[in-house]
Formats: sequence, C-alpha cells, structure tokens
Amino acid sequence: MNTEIVRSKQGFSLAAAFLYVATITVVFASVTSLVLTEYRITKDSTARTQALYAAEAGINLALHEFNKKAQETAWNGWTQDGTTYHLDSTPPILAQESTLKPELSVTAEPTSLTITATGRAFSAARSTTISRCLVVTLKREHKTHVIQSWDEL
Repeated sequence: MNTEIVRSKQGFSLAAAFLYVATITVVFASVTSLVLTEYRITKDSTARTQALYAAEAGINLALHEFNKKAQETAWNGWTQDGTTYHLDSTPPILAQESTLKPELSVTAEPTSLTITATGRAFSAARSTTISRCLVVTLKREHKTHVIQSWDEL
C-alpha cells in the first residue's frame, strides 16, 4: 500500500513539473512577442519621425531661398523648370543616421508662394520607405509703419 502512495506522488510531481515548464514557456513566448512588437513599433516610429524631419528641412531650405535678397544667389543648386524650382537631397543633419537613409524632395513655386516637401526614410520594421509630405503656402505681408509716438513724426 505504501508503494501505491509513493507512485501516485511521483506521478503528481511529474505532472506539476510539466505544468510549471509549460507555464514558463508560455510566459517567455508572450514576453518575447511583446518585446519584438515594441521594437518594430519603435523602429517604425523613428523612420516616420525622420521622414517628417526631412520634409521640414526641405521647407526650411525653400524658405531660406525665398528670403534671399539677391536674386542671382537665390535658388543656387536647385533645378529650374519654368517658374518652379526642384531640389532632391539628403539633409546633412539627417544623414548622420545611416540606417534610415533620409531623403527629401522639394518643389517651390515663387509665383504662387507654394512649397511642397516630401521626406522619405527607410523603415527596417516594414522593409519599406516611409514618406511624409508637407505643403506650405506663404502669404505676402505688406509692412506698414505704425507711429508709436509724436517724436517719430
């Protein structure tokens, strides 16, 4: 009778050990899946942010050209097609992150005061390029001088 009790306890220990190993395996698999998902989301978010930064850099480059006073130096390095100027480049500040390979494409139309900038960055999480596009329409302001005091007259 004692042997039966010992055998039943051994069977229970084996079942408990199997259940313990199965539980640890499921927890480990779940944590691994969660970590990999978060890693992919982070990489994707980084690529989206870099693409947006590249587009913003394109807007700033075009604004710089719009603000130049001397017409002979304005739009230097840009390709002209009628009244539209184009620039395809990799912003130096963004090129530091070589895995993302950020690029930008800018179209500026001085007559309509419209700037379109598209930033692109490679997303390793999706194995594809993510693009972000910004369109800015400028408004000309006519400066008027407001007299603050009678001394200005």
